[in-house]
Amino acid sequence: CTSIIASSREMRVEDFKAIESLYGSLGADRPYRSGLLRVLTHVRDASALHLLVRLLVQDPPHDSIAAGEVLAPLFQTLDYDPELLFPELLDALACPTMAVGVLDLANYLYRKKRCPEHPASGRGTELIDLLGGIVQRLVSLESSSVTDQTDAHVLATQVNDSVGVAIALCHALGLMREPAAVGRLRDAAHLGHRPLRVAANGALARMGDKEGQEQLIHLAAEPYVRLAVLHITEELGCLSEVPEQYRSNEARAEAAFVGYLAHPIRFGVPPSTCTCIDQRPLAWPGYEDPVECYLFRYSYRFPRQDVINIGMAGPVEHTFAADVVDWSAENLYALFAGWYAESDGIEQWPYATCDDVVRTHVDQHVAQLTDVASVSYELIGRLWDDWFLVARGKQSDVMGTVIVDPSGHCTWIADRRAGGQVSPTMAFDWYKGRVLLAQFNANWNLDGPP
Repeated sequence: CTSIIASSREMRVEDFKAIESLYGSLGADRPYRSGLLRVLTHVRDASALHLLVRLLVQDPPHDSIAAGEVLAPLFQTLDYDPELLFPELLDALACPTMAVGVLDLANYLYRKKRCPEHPASGRGTELIDLLGGIVQRLVSLESSSVTDQTDAHVLATQVNDSVGVAIALCHALGLMREPAAVGRLRDAAHLGHRPLRVAANGALARMGDKEGQEQLIHLAAEPYVRLAVLHITEELGCLSEVPEQYRSNEARAEAAFVGYLAHPIRFGVPPSTCTCIDQRPLAWPGYEDPVECYLFRYSYRFPRQDVINIGMAGPVEHTFAADVVDWSAENLYALFAGWYAESDGIEQWPYATCDDVVRTHVDQHVAQLTDVASVSYELIGRLWDDWFLVARGKQSDVMGTVIVDPSGHCTWIADRRAGGQVSPTMAFDWYKGRVLLAQFNANWNLDGPP
């Protein structure tokens, strides 16, 4: 499909027929099917979009991720006529994998003023009924009992899918200012899912509902949904009514960090606690001007064990799996800066994959490790013209990581406890971050090893 996309801006009638025929002949589980649909969203002319709508309605992708990838190009550019998609594309709402993407696209086009009225105008009753059904389903799911891990996973998937569609419906009904939707929106606003409560109360506020606006502003206290609340209240012209403590730069950084932690590829849920433990402006890699940086201590309460660690927000949101709770603020900023930094002059490679030519740069470093037992060479790093060797080993019966610089100086980072090991990669991240921050921040405190 990549080669097709590369040359697909001018396609003939027979090309579209070939795509339609091939799409229909491939099984629903074949990944190439969505690639064919992406060709159509890449072309975006009348013939391509008409065929796209027909295929998405009649034979949609059976995977919501694939469906999102198909529609993504339509969010990235506005060089097409929305009337080539809507209202016919709304018929794809009958497919659960398509519903969120279709509604999000309709909402996006309306917000971007590409449509004089919302693409779903005229289908308000259908959307209200759909929202009502999903709300009842969520009420039922909230009261469901879980007997094992498999049940919990299935239940979580069902809830997430339903909440996603409900949120998109709330946004659509709010943008349409559909007065008949008020009752269903209030039902949704009383469910336990915070993002859905924000969307429902936001839709109510958009229709002039005072209680909805008050509840929306109240939700700014929740870091997990704070950024969504601030975005909606700014759209509605009532941002100033949100308490300043939830509008500050620190509050926004906390919200961004909590959202990062709650992403499904990380913890999947917001932390139990999140507290700012340090804040300062720093000259940061990749930025011309100093940027405000924040460190947050967070915790999760899980049945088998608690998780407590420290992460960063500001120029980037990030945390490490390794325990860094007892690192100093300076060492933490160095660690994050080294992890974040990208430059042609900053490189590192696993020692085992390096050829003899690269290893010659650290031959003299090896001689400095005579006091380290059980040495294992792990990384070769380069900071512009300087080369470094990172190894694992033992000193005084304590395992640790050692960094040897071009002068032969060794920086030793001892393993402190179970789970407290600093990996070779983390060690070099810390070291190069320390160098970078000291170079661009006056009076930077070169704290000792973590």
